[in-house]
Amino acid sequence: VMLYSSPRKLCALVRGLLRGFAQHYGEQIVLEEATCMHHGAPFCTIQIHRATGAFPEPNEPRSGEIARTNATEATHVIALVPIS
Repeated sequence: VMLYSSPRKLCALVRGLLRGFAQHYGEQIVLEEATCMHHGAPFCTIQIHRATGAFPEPNEPRSGEIARTNATEATHVIALVPIS
């Protein structure tokens, strides 16, 4: 479980970083957000679980809101994290 609190409310960035770290290290995770500052909570509670199955390829189409959310989070991570 990860607790996140910030006046900037960048929990989407935190989720993107967690997914990126897991993918980089070959881990498969599922994130569940039990509480969120964007819904009035004082902090975000992000539960991290190991998952089974493979990560989809970056260009593989994914359906629904999850695909849009992941794409947005990935864009934020790429823009903020320098690649060396």
